Amino acid sequence: MIKGGYDEYGTPYILTDDRNSAKLYFYPAGKPIPMLQEDGTVVVSDMADPSDTNRNRLLFAQTILTANQIKENVSYQKN
Repeated sequence: MIKGGYDEYGTPYILTDDRNSAKLYFYPAGKPIPMLQEDGTVVVSDMADPSDTNRNRLLFAQTILTANQIKENVSYQKN
């Protein structure tokens, strides 16, 4: 079964019943992706987000990712 909801940052996601599955997050243009810093803190800022915040983005993740992980895993909507 597919479920969905919103995370603590208000980002919509979908996931399956499989407990090992990652959530598929949708980040609309203008909404930054939360990023895990080296010191373990989470930053939610356009300045910190390494993705193109001018575009809609999809991201599979089980947790908050580092900048490099975001760059490697983010997908963009084709216009």
